[in-house]
Amino acid sequence: MKTKLAILAVMVLSGLGVLYLRIVRPLQSIAALQSFALDVLHEQHPQWRLGRVGDDAVSVQVQDRIGHLYLDNIFRIAGSDRARAKTLLEKSAQTLAEQLESANGSPALPKLDDVKARLRPMLVPSDYAKRYDIAARNFVANVVEALVIDDPHATRYVRSEDLLAWQVDLDSLLVPAERALWQSSQTLELKPESPADASQPGKFITIATKDGYDAARLALRELRDALGKQLGYPFFAAVPNRDFLVAWSSDYAFANQFSVKVREDFGARSYPVSPQVFRVDAEQIQAVP
Repeated sequence: MKTKLAILAVMVLSGLGVLYLRIVRPLQSIAALQSFALDVLHEQHPQWRLGRVGDDAVSVQVQDRIGHLYLDNIFRIAGSDRARAKTLLEKSAQTLAEQLESANGSPALPKLDDVKARLRPMLVPSDYAKRYDIAARNFVANVVEALVIDDPHATRYVRSEDLLAWQVDLDSLLVPAERALWQSSQTLELKPESPADASQPGKFITIATKDGYDAARLALRELRDALGKQLGYPFFAAVPNRDFLVAWSSDYAFANQFSVKVREDFGARSYPVSPQVFRVDAEQIQAVP
């Protein structure tokens, strides 16, 4: 009996040790996160059918519906912290499963007439758009302008295949989408701020409503004109992530500090857009070398 108990104790401790290593051992790459995600989701939801999509996403099949769980932002937020990654994975997977279950067999792509009024522009890195076949047009440098279907619960990008199914071109949808975003942006208070040290020159304006479209507003000609009236031309702007836009005058005393902070935010925040600074003139926008 003692021998059996001893063996059982060793087995239990061994199992706990494996579990501890799975949760505590740091994640070194997004590929490692993908393997970790498959383990975690299989353990929590054995009824789901799971699979790998490339090396940075997981496919989730609930009944006859299939969705993709992309891991970029989870890895960016959690880093090597497995416990944090586990929490984010479970939350994101549950949200995806609820969306799949609520579809009730309806087509994955909604009718254009049903969503046209909810289309909004979105700025994303060009490599991200290519990776997931997101319909997009060049904006500036390595940033492209895409479309999303506005929804408070999920981000649904319009893909190239969606445009084919709708039989429309991207530009014809971006025009009304930009107009709609501008209409909702006219209540923004674009109030310039001065350096804390009043003896230093220049001014800046930040937009951080957290509505998902702060960076996208840089794509609006009307918004750039409004910033130009306050800051003068040329002015400089940055969109390190989806939920932040900062612009400053050409004589702003602490422009270098802004540039450093932009690069830091791009590397640390969710939904990154660009680490670059852009020069905005009345008729064009270009990356600063």
